[in-house]
Amino acid sequence: MRDLMESRGGQALRAVLHECDHVHAGRFHDVVRAGLHEPAHRLIAEPVQRGIERGDVGVRARWVRSSPTSFRP
Repeated sequence: MRDLMESRGGQALRAVLHECDHVHAGRFHDVVRAGLHEPAHRLIAEPVQRGIERGDVGVRARWVRSSPTSFRP
């Protein structure tokens, strides 16, 4: 994630956020969360959950599915 934020695209994203007022920054955050974070989280969480159920993935904490897009310890 750090590498992405230090890339040219990440620098541009930070510049845009810096220019946003509080209301627009909140809306922009919602768009990024709905369009990027949540789909990526689902994409990663599904195979990890299958691996946990099969016993192929060791975990220190038991993860509880609280919704289709989020896991919590």
